[in-house]
Amino acid sequence: MFLSAISAFANTTTAYCLRCHGMETLAYRDKSTGNIVNLYVDPQQYRQSNHSRLECVTCHTADYSHYPHPENAENLYCLDCHKDDPKLIPYGFVEIEQAFKNSIHASIELSCFSCHDPHQFKLSGEDSREIVRYDNEICLNCHASPLLVISHQWLPKPLLHWRSIRCLECHTRVAIHQILPAKESVKNCVECHSKEATLLSRLYDLQKSGWFNKAVFNDPYIIGMSRHESIDRWSLIILVFTIGGLFAHGLGRFLTRSNKK
Repeated sequence: MFLSAISAFANTTTAYCLRCHGMETLAYRDKSTGNIVNLYVDPQQYRQSNHSRLECVTCHTADYSHYPHPENAENLYCLDCHKDDPKLIPYGFVEIEQAFKNSIHASIELSCFSCHDPHQFKLSGEDSREIVRYDNEICLNCHASPLLVISHQWLPKPLLHWRSIRCLECHTRVAIHQILPAKESVKNCVECHSKEATLLSRLYDLQKSGWFNKAVFNDPYIIGMSRHESIDRWSLIILVFTIGGLFAHGLGRFLTRSNKK
């Protein structure tokens, strides 16, 4: 598996780098903190990431092309690439950076890479369940603790909520990278369980399976409950046919009565 994953990067500098960085035991001890720093890059996950077409030296610069690497070699930051590329403007990286600077995470000196591993990062798609799973796993990398259940005791059926919505829905306001302090998080059920809920304009806004519901049903359901959208559709179809049948019956009676006269 290891060799086959690396072979996908044949004839690139990435294959050269992965000869070392593809080993799970590669690490070093930080002289200033004494912590062990993991240098392992999973070749399989990198091949499936959004950055897989980039060679390592695209972000790590030519200083890393020789071994041993210099201790002060330059690394590129996200916006060094994502700020001016016209193809990436719709993703709002500049706005994301500003939101992050105003978040609680910035105050404790975290960076983009604290949550988004550039060697594994992959857009989670448009399926809400996949988005919830992917985003919540990022949060739980740091916040998985037995105290999590205790701190969420105010929340009815917390496990059901965590399967249906992201941590971000309650711990941010508008910009999802502007993480709020815990004391400022949303604890008002109405903010999600109403027709004007911000959740409907973020996680559940115009999904591929939900545009019809948004236009016709106006999403009156409580998000996360056991709603079956097929029943909604068939109910609407039956209602249309019923009204159509009544109209046809009435029209038939009217025409028959006119003929008798």
